[in-house]
Amino acid sequence: MTDNPTQAQPQPAPENLKMEIHKPKPVHSWREFLTEIGTITLGVLIALAAEQAVEWLHWQDKTAYATEQIRFELATDMNYFVERVMVEDCIQRRLDDLEQKLLSSGEKWTPVAPASTIGIQAGDVVAQPSRNWSAIAWTAAVADTSVSHFSRDRLTLYARLYGQIDAMRRLNEFESENVVRLNLLSKPVILSSDKKNDLIGIIEAERTINHRMARSAAQVQEAWKKIGLDPAQARAYIAKISTTYAACQAAPR
Repeated sequence: MTDNPTQAQPQPAPENLKMEIHKPKPVHSWREFLTEIGTITLGVLIALAAEQAVEWLHWQDKTAYATEQIRFELATDMNYFVERVMVEDCIQRRLDDLEQKLLSSGEKWTPVAPASTIGIQAGDVVAQPSRNWSAIAWTAAVADTSVSHFSRDRLTLYARLYGQIDAMRRLNEFESENVVRLNLLSKPVILSSDKKNDLIGIIEAERTINHRMARSAAQVQEAWKKIGLDPAQARAYIAKISTTYAACQAAPR
């Protein structure tokens, strides 16, 4: 058979193909060498700068969000602090009244009326605020290290406030337990001398907690102003929504 010159020629096997390698151009002078090094260095610096810029923007966004959430949380907790100052005297008078009744009563106890008939403390013989004292935003910011990007002064201020909030939460829990035990005084029970002494001891413990919470709340008033919160607005708000404050206003003086 006659060979057909247009017939496709067999292609070389892949393994027979040679890879074309571009060898670096020889450097003919120090100027060319330094130019090459400078170009590489500049490229690396640009890449690092871009990476740092992206990282900075990322943390700016996270820090701004954390700050917003913390400020909202602290605004709520500030209301609770202000409330403690506003109701201190009222709670104190109620505790003094219960103590005086215990000291002057016989074994057969005459039930006292509840200090409040509205709100979470309805039916309790002592009306005291039972609050959440939230620290969720702060805990989250600490967990994801957003707080490490706050200024030193702001970080110190936040840490101080949340330390106070934690202390207030624990005191509020002890206070609520004491009130539960004092609710025995709303029932017609027989009180032995030992039981009276026990109840008077609870009243004294409650009196101490009430004073400590009000004192701590008063001490951090200036701290709220440093983060742009106004205690005066909080007082107006508490006067409208606090059932404990309402019970205080309604209680005989």
